[in-house]
Amino acid sequence: MGIGLWLSANAAQELVSSGQVAEFGDWLREIGLVPFTMNGFPYGDFHEPVVKHKVYQPTWYEQSRLDYTLQLAEILDQLLPPGVEGSISTLPIAWPAKLGEPLDDSLLQSAAENLRKAAKGLAEIEARTGRLIYICIEPEPGCALDTAEDIVAFFQDCLLPNSDERLIRRHCGYATTYVTRSDV
Repeated sequence: MGIGLWLSANAAQELVSSGQVAEFGDWLREIGLVPFTMNGFPYGDFHEPVVKHKVYQPTWYEQSRLDYTLQLAEILDQLLPPGVEGSISTLPIAWPAKLGEPLDDSLLQSAAENLRKAAKGLAEIEARTGRLIYICIEPEPGCALDTAEDIVAFFQDCLLPNSDERLIRRHCGYATTYVTRSDV
């Protein structure tokens, strides 16, 4: 059965540093679960009594978001059976400092640069293992990208210019109610 899997940054790091990714994958297969997607949106404890805006940290203009996402991709690559592609849902860049105000263009450009680096990292995984993994940006009300139209504008204005468009379109898309790959 296909499932979505969430690992906090700490849990992902512990799984990797303990060398137990393969063992975890074996256990998932034994009980008949295939984690075809990972929820890379919440970085920390998603089950705290008050989560609110902490769930949007770190942002995509911070290195730790990029590192976490690429670590999830490495884990997902090891958990999936051969020939199965995977996805990682992620936050829509950031929660703005003031609701309703757009993010500063320099922050959007920094986020775009980190997403380009993520796409390059995912392409390296695919070149090394043959596994396609892509990021699905989840629009959220009130966030920097809160509609599909915002995501399209972000791709057209920030992410695609001065980049390998084929690479970006292969490894970055957006998520809807169900995590799906969509070429923008």
